[in-house]
Amino acid sequence: RDTMPVLSSAAYAFLVGFWVAAAILVCFFIFTIFGVYFHGLLPFFLVWQEDSAKAQIFLDIVIVGIVLSYWIYLDATKRNMRAWPHIPLLFGLGTFGVIPYLFMRLNSKANRSTALNNNQPLPKAIGIVATAVYIGFFAFTVWAIQQHGYIGLIKKGLENMVISQITIDLCMLTGIVMVQFYFSMFVKQTRPVLPFWFHFLQLPMGGSFPVLSFLITQCFLPVRYKGQGGASGQRSAARRQAVPTTMGSGGGTVGQID
Repeated sequence: RDTMPVLSSAAYAFLVGFWVAAAILVCFFIFTIFGVYFHGLLPFFLVWQEDSAKAQIFLDIVIVGIVLSYWIYLDATKRNMRAWPHIPLLFGLGTFGVIPYLFMRLNSKANRSTALNNNQPLPKAIGIVATAVYIGFFAFTVWAIQQHGYIGLIKKGLENMVISQITIDLCMLTGIVMVQFYFSMFVKQTRPVLPFWFHFLQLPMGGSFPVLSFLITQCFLPVRYKGQGGASGQRSAARRQAVPTTMGSGGGTVGQID
């Protein structure tokens, strides 16, 4: 008798998440089409000129986009995929420029490890630049909050169709970075340099702050990943190589079996 296949809880959660994300994307796509139809493309790139609150939101999405493009480059290099068509699409279309890469990433049969699946930190020059951007953007955000208030900043982000689209796009891009890259790294890290909630709690200030803080820690503080022995594993391997061999009765060598 034929029976229906039973989905595991993980597969069921994936399907539910996939269809919910697809529904959100369809609604956001329709909203974006309406915004472009009524206002054109140029206002989306000039909205930062209106006031400091909108400039803060615009800078926020630019910083998140730059960091996300860096992770796409690292991840694509690790998987032997092309990154260059997706990075320009990211800056031109926002979330819709990233979705094709995420689908290609799912179907990739290449190296499925994360871009940071090693014990070495990222270049310190990246960390220095990210730290400077973090401090500068934090100061600018505080200044914008002093001018408009925190609630006023949120209201400015939803004032009209153009800035609302940018704000929603910022939230979605930040979510992609945190879930697709950062959270997967935390799952694989045996000793995270800082707990995930430390970065997550910075979200109320803007999407750039958790994105940059995680990038900074990965530049300056090396971590171990599951499946890698780290320093202890390297010492064990060195000991195994250093075990002296003895002559067997047949003239061959007999080594120690771990």
